[in-house]
Amino acid sequence: PSAAPVVQYTWGKIYNAKAYNACSGMPRLGHAGVLTEAQMRDVMALIAAQRANRTIRRVVQTLATAVFLPI
Repeated sequence: PSAAPVVQYTWGKIYNAKAYNACSGMPRLGHAGVLTEAQMRDVMALIAAQRANRTIRRVVQTLATAVFLPI
């Protein structure tokens, strides 16, 4: 599946969370000028890295279970 819709949603949510949910407690980080565009890119990279780490951990756990290795 394409990651483009997820990336667009995440960027939009960081930029202006209220556009997705008017009652959101998350601040409008980009819209209000709290974060610069470069800082928002850094946040996106951090989110992507965290997601990749979870995926890698899941794969390792699955492989370890398949060969009966304790983690």
